[in-house]
Amino acid sequence: MALIVIAVTKQITIDTNPAVNMAWRCSGSSNEELVHNLYKANIIKSTSVKNAMLKVDRKHYLPDSSSNSAYDDTPLPIGHRVTIRYLKILF
Repeated sequence: MALIVIAVTKQITIDTNPAVNMAWRCSGSSNEELVHNLYKANIIKSTSVKNAMLKVDRKHYLPDSSSNSAYDDTPLPIGHRVTIRYLKILF
């Protein structure tokens, strides 16, 4: 009786593109910092989109219970089982 061993290897590729980095890398402590970090990571590619996002503060659309997380690049509840999407999904 012979024992046959077959080795299967799988190459794992890690994408170093900043646009696919984890969400917390694009969070900020203010709307300006959040937008700047998204732009710096090349998630926001257009200066006109960047300027529009600077004019609309995400915190104004959240209930008080979520306002501490307003500038995290993550989905947040806005009531009625609806969320503000995390920002990377928009671009």
